[in-house]
Amino acid sequence: MTWTTFLHKGWLCVLAVALAACADDVVEGTTRVRVDHHPGEPKVERAKHTQVYRDGRWLHHGPAEYFDKQGDVEGFGTYADGLEQGHWVLHTEDGMRSEGEFRAGRREGVWTWYHPTGKVGLTGTYVDDARHGEWTTHDPSGRIQERATWKHGVRHGSMLVYDTQGHVLETIRYVEGVRAE
Repeated sequence: MTWTTFLHKGWLCVLAVALAACADDVVEGTTRVRVDHHPGEPKVERAKHTQVYRDGRWLHHGPAEYFDKQGDVEGFGTYADGLEQGHWVLHTEDGMRSEGEFRAGRREGVWTWYHPTGKVGLTGTYVDDARHGEWTTHDPSGRIQERATWKHGVRHGSMLVYDTQGHVLETIRYVEGVRAE
């Protein structure tokens, strides 16, 4: 195992790499990055993933986990040759959690965001990493706030805005991302 210590943006980072040659141009290993922001405080694991070395560069390959400063899971999924692949769960700084599928590093299919309460916050479909079709936004209690239609990453069609009683407050039309009057 190889240990490397370095400073990055004022953080003391320790990188541990265990390597095993698998083929002439492929080297696999597990990388763990630990960060100690203040001397004497416990070190926090930041990332855990496997990498392969191909054509002169490191690529993430296999399961991956990412951790926040408190050591809580920030996200996890799988890489295939450096690109996100399959089911991923990601957490945002505001406490939301998103879940969905990646295909060759691009979001595909239904993605759902959850409020910290566990209630659905946003749901919609991606096609080739772009919002496409109906997207629905919910408040933290689960009530619908907005429904909008997207076409290849831009709003297109109706956007309905709801009050707290579930009644439509406003209907806004979009054509190719531009609000139509």
